[in-house]
Amino acid sequence: MNPIILIGVAILVTLNGYATAAPTTPATTTSGAVAKDGPVQFDTPEAHVIVMRALDSWSGDNSASEDSLTVVQKKKSGFRVASEKGPRYNLLGFPMLFGFNSDSTNSKVIQGVVAALKPPHFTLEQSTTNFLVDKTVTMEPAMLGEFAKYQRELYRNLVISEGNPSTLHNSVSARKFFAGVLSLGTVVVGADKYGSLGANTMLNSGIPGDIYHAASSGRAALVPLDLPDFNPSGYKSIDVRRVVQGNNDRVGQIIIAYKNHKTVDAENDALIKAIVTLTGADTTVEAIQQARDADLAKRQAIWDACVADGKCK
Repeated sequence: MNPIILIGVAILVTLNGYATAAPTTPATTTSGAVAKDGPVQFDTPEAHVIVMRALDSWSGDNSASEDSLTVVQKKKSGFRVASEKGPRYNLLGFPMLFGFNSDSTNSKVIQGVVAALKPPHFTLEQSTTNFLVDKTVTMEPAMLGEFAKYQRELYRNLVISEGNPSTLHNSVSARKFFAGVLSLGTVVVGADKYGSLGANTMLNSGIPGDIYHAASSGRAALVPLDLPDFNPSGYKSIDVRRVVQGNNDRVGQIIIAYKNHKTVDAENDALIKAIVTLTGADTTVEAIQQARDADLAKRQAIWDACVADGKCK
């Protein structure tokens, strides 16, 4: 299948979130990088990693926003890593009643994150603000440009579909329904089951209709986020993992570009550092709030431009 078709297929099943922006106030990361404006980026010996924190995304749900800031302030987090075998087999990044289960204890990724979170005194526990690191989608480096292009367009269209950001707090119940439907990947031929709300979001995004109707078998890959400019030439392959936090309130993403042929050790090293960044252990509540303010400003600018063009009201 044409690579662009594959990208389009993944888009429609994963269209479900909100854009993220990294802290505007620098914060030293566990990998030795510095979180500046835009996503967090760092290098491992075998890869270049881009992390877009779900925490940094603005939400129209005040309660969810406050809860996710509180857990960072209290230095608490929790996560799951999706298994190819299904949710029952997800690796748990938090202890159960009698500690970590055997799969998590035997996982180098889980135990690597546990060890990395000890110095900043972060506690792992189960809560409604936990995030899921989804399964890997691997692509050729040459596909990254189209991948990023689709994500930017999806972000713009999702903002427009939600409505004026300045008034979303007044219609959060509708927003929750919309986000939940999309994040679950159930809007495939959306007009049939969910009416014009789901269908218009996808059809107005410029995605060809044949891709839209073929989306039922797509895998999670893309989310509505604005990736930074990154030249993938010279890298062997790229892994993408979607991140969903809480009750589908926010999304993030991990992109790992391998300098050489991918190995288990190279993947584990990059993934451990990326998950630590997703917890917020390498940033501050103030920096997260600044990032959310920047995201809201970007959303408002998109909406205002749409109004000025006479396409939104």
